Amino acid sequence: MKLFSVTLLSLLVCANSYADTAPSSTINTLPITFRTDYQIINMPTGEKNFGLLGLHGLVHFNSWIYGGVGLYGATNGNENGFFALGLEGGVNHQIIGHWYGDAGIFVGAGGGHNLSASIGDGRFWEPHIGIQYQWTHFRTGISFSHLKFTQGNISSNQAMFTIDVPFDLTISSERQNQALAALMAPNQMPSLLFTQNYVSVVGSTLLPKKGTLNNSGEVDDHWIGLTGVEAGHYFTQNSFGYLNFQGAAHGHDNGFASLVGGYGYRFNAFNSPDANLVGLLGAGSAGGGGINTGGGFVVNPQIGLQYLAWRPVGIELDGGYLWAPSSHYRAFTSQLQIQYYFDTASIDPTGALGQPLSAPVYLQGWRIRLGDQAYLNPQRNDDSNANIQLFSAKADYFINDLWYLSGQTAFAYTGDAAGYFSGLIGPGFQTPAFVGDWLHAYAELLGGAAGGAGLSLGEGAIIEPLVGLSADITPNIGVYASVGRTIAPGHSMNTTTLDAGFSYRFSTLTH
Repeated sequence: MKLFSVTLLSLLVCANSYADTAPSSTINTLPITFRTDYQIINMPTGEKNFGLLGLHGLVHFNSWIYGGVGLYGATNGNENGFFALGLEGGVNHQIIGHWYGDAGIFVGAGGGHNLSASIGDGRFWEPHIGIQYQWTHFRTGISFSHLKFTQGNISSNQAMFTIDVPFDLTISSERQNQALAALMAPNQMPSLLFTQNYVSVVGSTLLPKKGTLNNSGEVDDHWIGLTGVEAGHYFTQNSFGYLNFQGAAHGHDNGFASLVGGYGYRFNAFNSPDANLVGLLGAGSAGGGGINTGGGFVVNPQIGLQYLAWRPVGIELDGGYLWAPSSHYRAFTSQLQIQYYFDTASIDPTGALGQPLSAPVYLQGWRIRLGDQAYLNPQRNDDSNANIQLFSAKADYFINDLWYLSGQTAFAYTGDAAGYFSGLIGPGFQTPAFVGDWLHAYAELLGGAAGGAGLSLGEGAIIEPLVGLSADITPNIGVYASVGRTIAPGHSMNTTTLDAGFSYRFSTLTH
């Protein structure tokens, strides 16, 4: 817990330092990188090596230092269902020409199938050092890394292959619901580029083929209901990339999860401008809950029908096929999404491609929260009921100054609970500031899926009502603490949950 807390505080101090040294204009540009990496982890003698695919969101605080959050999933070997979440920080700088040096460390927690004897409670750290080559729109690189589980016997040296895609996010330190024109002098009005994005609540089903065998060699061809979230970004008016994270919530024992990303394209095939056909091609990691997806790598093509019923809210129904190439697992999929669309704006420095600031442009509030959770004596199938601590990451989208939508995930790192995860989404309410305009009370009602570590969760559906207090340290940085209950309806899991950490609030531009 101490290592996570120090890392959280360091990242937020760097973020605040960046904001303090940024130009005095009310809008600033924040460099961000999406990183994908892949590595083969060397297992102890007699065990099969396994591959890890990583997805990272990194903020560049200056021309040298970056920090962020990463998520890993297994893609080959015998460790399907291994997922990990963590914090990272490092340095990245140009050496000469197109060549860049990169070094950093990832601190995380995770677990999955077949790994309990090798990873202890699931905590690990992984430093790396390497080199990258800058292409026109992205960087490729190779690093050498060392992954060590602090309580396990995995201590692996390996090569890590990386792809970095950088972009600039235009943000403001002002709170939302203000018009940009009211905050800037007329001669400072920028030319803006707008791109479309969406977030969605997802419910889906997997229907495996008859006679499918699980990891124990028994027939397990029952359908599975999953719930989770999806986020997407449009590159053009019709083409987009997406990332989908779901966990089992019905129809099967808890513990199965999937992390799938890919490319999509929509086109209008009807007379209505609000109706579209959609094609999706995704790949990623899936496993856990005894389901035999081999090494964990899956491919998931889908086709669907999208209807923008109540702009900016849309609904989408998809059907497809989930295929695990390294096993015999095949399943038909169906998916329902409730989507919320929003535009973000970035500054066009040339003024050649952007739109002049003519229509109203407003500030849209966001908040990132990173912290530590504790389950107090959670009910387990073996009645051990030891306390569990989890690292959590949360993203909040503010509907207005008081109401927000929160999406979050948490991974266990103590309490003999390696591999336990939760994924939740739901509404939150925050009071106006009081006690000197720096303290807020808040309440949330979250729901979703969880699984792993032998907790008494049944099929995996959970709800988490909570109340808490948050305090503003600066206009952007804050701390929070809450108390609530984590409940598996219809099962014995019903435990007190404590949650505390740091937050960073900012606004993007929208219209």
